[in-house]
Amino acid sequence: MRSKNNTIGEYSIATLNSLGLRTKIALPFAITAIALIVVGIFSVSTTRNLASHTNQVTTTYLPSVSEILNGDRDLYQALVAQKSLLDHAFNNEDTAAAQDSFNENTEQARTRF
Repeated sequence: MRSKNNTIGEYSIATLNSLGLRTKIALPFAITAIALIVVGIFSVSTTRNLASHTNQVTTTYLPSVSEILNGDRDLYQALVAQKSLLDHAFNNEDTAAAQDSFNENTEQARTRF
């Protein structure tokens, strides 16, 4: 008894054998051309999506990252000013300039966030 797969395979081979020489030669080229068209359409779609996402990154995310970096810099400057203020106070030096620098940097950090 034959299995179903053998019957289908034999049918495919019989169909392929019944094709003419021109069809047998043209069939691989046609399949390749169709595959090339499908890949081309997929590539165009992917390129459009990439351009759209690149635009989103440049308009949304990069300005946000810039603001975060500026805020981080302001907080670091406030930390340095705080340490300078503590150092001046520990050494019994004038702390007015260090206090002003600390206040200025903390205010910049508050307005940025």
